[in-house]
Amino acid sequence: MEATCCHAHSRIDVCQSGECPVSRRATRVAAPHAALTSPGWPVAFATAGLFEVGGALLLESWVLLAEGMRQSLLGMGAIAMHFAKRLSARGPTERLSFGFGRAKVLVRLLMAVTGVGLSVALLILCLLHDPTNLEPSGFALPVLALFALAMGLQAREPARPGHAAGRLLPAFLSGPAIGALAAAGSLAWWGSAWWPADRIAAVLVLLAVGYGSAKAMWSPLCELMSACPQEVDMLRLERRVLTLHGVTCLHDLHVWSICGEQRWLSAHIGIGCSRQWPALQRELQHLLRHEFGIGHATLQPEPPEYRALATTRSRADIPLDDHSH
Repeated sequence: MEATCCHAHSRIDVCQSGECPVSRRATRVAAPHAALTSPGWPVAFATAGLFEVGGALLLESWVLLAEGMRQSLLGMGAIAMHFAKRLSARGPTERLSFGFGRAKVLVRLLMAVTGVGLSVALLILCLLHDPTNLEPSGFALPVLALFALAMGLQAREPARPGHAAGRLLPAFLSGPAIGALAAAGSLAWWGSAWWPADRIAAVLVLLAVGYGSAKAMWSPLCELMSACPQEVDMLRLERRVLTLHGVTCLHDLHVWSICGEQRWLSAHIGIGCSRQWPALQRELQHLLRHEFGIGHATLQPEPPEYRALATTRSRADIPLDDHSH
């Protein structure tokens, strides 16, 4: 018996209008994020960050250097995300049946790895740098610090309406608190001429960005490895499928996501009779879509004559009463 795809189309089919349905859906998903990639926003932050880096190097302020690095990474990451979104909106091809949705995942992973590398490098240089004769002079330092504070307070990525994750960029890059900490550290150094104030604030900023970067690596890595989304309870999913009338066993169940927006499922379903499958398929499709948010499901029905299975999950393997909810 052939596998059945619960979605209305196959992964590489094109509808009669010539436009791929997955491509249309990707366009609709991308529409609420337009504020993130407005024309001036990423370029402004990248330019401001590079300006802060140059000024911090001239003034020998490590905390402003760390803040400039953060804002540069934020702006450049948003620019890269803009092109990744445009790429992911393209439809599937014969060789890339899932399309280009993971381009955004690669950008997020690259940003996180870059954040870890730059934070560790600057932290080592900051701790090894000789602090002798470090005395701020003039008003260039407070002006640059206030500029960094103003830009840092604007470093807020617009939330994605209706999306639980809420962000395309890592939260550690778009938090205004780090900009306030950087400005406070540099102003304290300028006001008191106590150089450890700048160094301590720089270490805190770099530790925050480095820790956030390392933490942000886990989600894109899981998506690239086709891990099950955290929002999907696999045990509960198995239990719900096995409670459906006509389902006798379940095996080879796989759930994964593409860029956290599309959830896919494949499974082999043991059924008592081949005639039950059309009605059971509709019931499974409704269950997966409305209870688990899985809109793409490929199911292989297996009546008793196909039951020579190596590994099978049956009703006896999983308790059917749900004590966890």
